[in-house]
Amino acid sequence: MDKDTLFHPRQYPVSLSLLWGVMTIFLIFHFTYQIPLQEQLGRAEIDWRAGRETISVLDQIENTENELRSFREILPSREGFPEIITMLSKLAKQHSLTIPEINYESQEIENQKLTEVDFAFGVLGKYEDIRTFIQSLELSRQFFLIEDLGLLKPGTKINDPILLQMQVAVYLTEVDDGVGRISP
Repeated sequence: MDKDTLFHPRQYPVSLSLLWGVMTIFLIFHFTYQIPLQEQLGRAEIDWRAGRETISVLDQIENTENELRSFREILPSREGFPEIITMLSKLAKQHSLTIPEINYESQEIENQKLTEVDFAFGVLGKYEDIRTFIQSLELSRQFFLIEDLGLLKPGTKINDPILLQMQVAVYLTEVDDGVGRISP
């Protein structure tokens, strides 16, 4: 190897001193400014994530309130209660079913301006007709909530009528404001 081609610190004293000076300035800058700025950025990101979660929760609350408002607008009013019983009877008749009697019980829901009406009735007819009747209830605008079903009289043959006991709930609004008409 040739001695002239090797790097010797004594040959470039200014360059080596300059390199050490630049590295010292960089380290001072790094520890004095860059690390505190990174820590500040980390705290800001944590605050931003917490703020986003809060905004997300507020958006969910607003969406839920809007959905509840829309739901309430299409509920029938208390004045429409007799029409609901008539509708149940007509719907059963459309499906070739018989409802011998309908019992009901109502209760106010506190602070909601709603009344829950629980209906209990038997439906007599063929299985297929009862099945389509139940589907019609589920798709009805009145939001019938089927709470319980019980088979009281099973048919002994394939086409024998069966008697199904049903418990259904519906909600009524307190005020009739022209919204919430009764329709199947």
